[in-house]
Amino acid sequence: LTEAAGIVQGRRHDEHGDAERSFEAISGLWNAYLSGRKTGGAITNVDVAQMMVLLKMARSIQGAPVRDHFVDQAGYSALAGEMAHEESA
Repeated sequence: LTEAAGIVQGRRHDEHGDAERSFEAISGLWNAYLSGRKTGGAITNVDVAQMMVLLKMARSIQGAPVRDHFVDQAGYSALAGEMAHEESA
């Protein structure tokens, strides 16, 4: 726990901003995404990839503009596109 606290309160805090504010931003984006889905029911693998894009987006606006956030957004978005294509085939 001490090691985890050092990470969360150190570099991660600088990169992602305050944890509570970051989680609040993430939950807001996830709630908007989930409430806007055309279909209800279980969360799909495409939903997970899309929500990971939103997680990285929230982190990028709450903390420092770390390149990793934007690279990860592109990667998760590409995965969502590939999985959505496979589901529709």
